[in-house]
Amino acid sequence: YVPVANRGLLDAVDFDVILFSSEVIDAKTAPVLTAGEARMMGPFTLTREQWGGGSLVTRADPDDRVDECDDSNNVWDVGPWPCDAD
Repeated sequence: YVPVANRGLLDAVDFDVILFSSEVIDAKTAPVLTAGEARMMGPFTLTREQWGGGSLVTRADPDDRVDECDDSNNVWDVGPWPCDAD
């Protein structure tokens, strides 16, 4: 799951949240996120191989369907794979 929040004054309707590394791994659609609402979206399940060797990134509204004043807060770098079991 990843956290998604609407800090705007208007509802965000029908937008995607994607996970990607070198390519898109998974996507979920949020039908409505009302103004001021936050929620966890998911579940997202992926393998170490899908995560890749670098950072995993989450992006909200990758297709720019939501009219926003600030698009700069739509990306969250989750970072590298958390750990490898020995």
